[in-house]
Parts: sequence; C-alpha cells; structure tokens
Amino acid sequence: MIPYETPFGSKFHFSKTEGILGVNQNIRDLIKVTFKSDILGEFSETFRFALEGSSEMLTLTFKGHVVAPTFKFSEEIIDFGRVSYRFSIKKTVYLTNTSEVDINYEVRVPGDGRTQSEFTITNNQGKLERSKETKIDIEFTPSFPQLYDMVLVVDLLGVGQDMLAVPIKAECLVPKVKVNPSDFLEYETCFLRHAKTKQIEIINEDNL
Repeated sequence: MIPYETPFGSKFHFSKTEGILGVNQNIRDLIKVTFKSDILGEFSETFRFALEGSSEMLTLTFKGHVVAPTFKFSEEIIDFGRVSYRFSIKKTVYLTNTSEVDINYEVRVPGDGRTQSEFTITNNQGKLERSKETKIDIEFTPSFPQLYDMVLVVDLLGVGQDMLAVPIKAECLVPKVKVNPSDFLEYETCFLRHAKTKQIEIINEDNL
C-alpha cells in the first residue's frame, strides 16, 4: 500500500500494508482498517495498492463525515430572577448525552471568577455515557447589584470548547429596608444608673 499522508488520510490504520497472495483465485488476504479522527468534517480518501512487477494500481476510496457528539440541556435558559445581594440561590439543570458515544464534559461560566467567583457548579465535569443524563446544580451568590447576562457553556474534552451554551439571567438587588420609628426614639426621663429599654423595628419592605 502506498502511504497517503493527508489530514484525514493519516487517521486510517491498516492492519497490514503489504503481503503475498497465492495463485488460487479463492485465496484472500483480509486487512482490518481502523479510522479514528480528531478533526471534524467530510472526507473522501483514496488509497492505492501497488502490485509488484505491474504498473496497475488497485484503488479504494473511503468516504464519510466526522461529526461531534450531540447533547442538550433540559432548560433553554437559566433564569434566577430577582436575587437579594449576597444571598445564594440554586438552580438545577440536566445534561443529556444524545449521541451514540460516551463524552467527557466540563461545564463552566466564562468570565466568572475574574474578581470573585459568584457561581458554584456541582458535578461540573465528568464522563457521560451515551443516552444518559446527569444532574448539574448551579448556585449563584451575586456580589454586585446589577443585571446579569451570562452563559453556561459545555466543553468536550478532546473535541472543542463552547460546544453548547445556555443563557443565564438574573437581577441582583439590595432590598428596601426601613426603621420604625423612622424619625426618633423618645426615651423621656431616664434615671441615673438605671437601664431603660426601648425597641425598634427593621422592616424589609421588599420581597427579597
């Protein structure tokens, strides 16, 4: 067999590349061909077999399409809604492997942790067998009163980064709080060395 060094051609492995056939037409030589690619796309690779002492070439073309594994999240968007400043809230999503091969995944939130980490992801990496699903918990503790517009992405080890992305939405607010009484607290007459107790109320007027 004549070597064929192309991007996809080099991904083929032949159990043997040369041999001898007898004169009987029923004598056969079986060659096992293994294809394993780390690049995506369609391929059409033609291999040539030289016959010693002859100018004739035997050719064989292999055609196919290398695709990435397929998988999906149970949610199209992760919406935490209105979240109180520095209070934690948790959401759960499920990652399902819809392909026919096992995958090694890693889940992350790009940009988180630049100043401080606000997302804690449980089961953020691992091996997911074909047609199986895994539970992923995302705990969000906002550190800034602002609108959050981020994404949860999945990397497939050995395949690529950002293979799937799900939007993350949230609004962090500082709750509205008031003190009662709001103006002053009257202690009236107080006796020397005698304690006098009054009460104030701190009221959360928000639903956070």
